[in-house]
Amino acid sequence: MFVNPGFGILTSLLSGVGACLCLVCLDGRPWQSHAEMTALREQQVRMWHAAAQSTVLGIVPNSSRDCGFVALGADPSAALKCVEHAERHQLAYWVASEAQGIDSHVWVVVLKDADGASQLLLDSYGWETSASRRPRFGVTELPCEAVEVHAAVHVKDSDGFAMYQPAFDCRR
Repeated sequence: MFVNPGFGILTSLLSGVGACLCLVCLDGRPWQSHAEMTALREQQVRMWHAAAQSTVLGIVPNSSRDCGFVALGADPSAALKCVEHAERHQLAYWVASEAQGIDSHVWVVVLKDADGASQLLLDSYGWETSASRRPRFGVTELPCEAVEVHAAVHVKDSDGFAMYQPAFDCRR
């Protein structure tokens, strides 16, 4: 029996492609298009933002003026007007702004009242390792010497990692 040599090469190539596809499919994750992955990421961002807002609203004093939430890269001008008004009239206020964490979701909350300013750092580190986990933040209170306002610009940390600074932060 005679077998065409080109047929053997084609068969080998197709079986190799089939084996690769099987390995990709056997990793336990369903295949998703770029649009589906983008939609999933956006859904997760909304879920984490909602969790941050819920956490902040459960912590900040009700008597303080709410100057709002500023997401990463968002325009902070409305929050800035609120902060400036509160500072001018010596009102208690709070403002929350998102920072870019290397491996977690981070929000910085600046609180100011008659006793001075303080900072709450919300960090999700360790809580997002599984998609089935609900968003949760650890909260750390830090002293605040002075409230700082940053433009939404990239800065590099000591390791050279480029990231956004939070719109509102504290000098310690």
